Amino acid sequence: MRGLVAVVLLVVGSLMVPVATAGWWLRDTVVPTDSYVETVAPLATDPAVLGAVEDRLVAEVMASIRDAGLLDQVAAALERGGLSPLLAEELQGQAGALEAKIERLVTGAVRTVVRSPAFAEAWRTSNEVAHDELVAILSGDSAAVERGPGARVDVRLAALSTTLRKELVAAGVPFAETLPKVQATYTIGTVEDLQRAQVAYAALDRWGRLLPVLAGALLLLGLLVARRRRRALIGSALLSLLGLGLLAVAIVLGRSAYLASLPVEVPSAAGRAYFDVLTADLWRDLGWVAGAAGLLLVLALVVRRPSR
Repeated sequence: MRGLVAVVLLVVGSLMVPVATAGWWLRDTVVPTDSYVETVAPLATDPAVLGAVEDRLVAEVMASIRDAGLLDQVAAALERGGLSPLLAEELQGQAGALEAKIERLVTGAVRTVVRSPAFAEAWRTSNEVAHDELVAILSGDSAAVERGPGARVDVRLAALSTTLRKELVAAGVPFAETLPKVQATYTIGTVEDLQRAQVAYAALDRWGRLLPVLAGALLLLGLLVARRRRRALIGSALLSLLGLGLLAVAIVLGRSAYLASLPVEVPSAAGRAYFDVLTADLWRDLGWVAGAAGLLLVLALVVRRPSR
């Protein structure tokens, strides 16, 4: 009976090790807003993310220019300035060339803003809002977020509007001061995929910081109850390492699934950067726990009980 109790305690405790590792990461990095924002803050200087943000901002500004009919206003302004009607008509016929010229100006202005300190601050502010939405979806708060096919979790870049408008004016973009507020977004996930993680999130969020203590207590109690403690320690360490290996596989598979779920307009390199920076602490914790389990395994294999 004693042996069976020891086996149950050690198996349950060992299997809880990878779950406790993931739970600690979730409670320590993902759930607290401050920790999450600090974790993703370095992305404000990541080349892949900067490139993706620049593309989104340029696309949004150019769409606003087209919607506002600014290209026609440019031609009309030139005509009012003494341009012959024939030349004005030719200019309107070459709207593509005019648009390309304006897009080059917009691209330069956007690049200046995104590479400036203003972007880093806007990135942090926008991610605070995005984090609230992220946690609302994971916790099942149906009233807090948009639902339905294709619904996304976005980092909204509207905080850059004032700075960007000033830079567009300085770059010489015609009628830039009349452009509406930039509503560009940077997608970090989809509602549908996050909803699949709600059950796991609820359990890990509630017990995330208690699980390591519980796992350690079960393992310690199991070793105390076991008659052959050296063998019990070896088995527990091996089982814990196996579970941690499965956790590593789950992270890799989750990365692939996350990248596959992103919209086509989000470059894979940017998606990888976001996923990797968010899970960096999980990999670190996994490494520390695996190292401790490996050390115990080596000690159990090397140190033998002295013969009498």
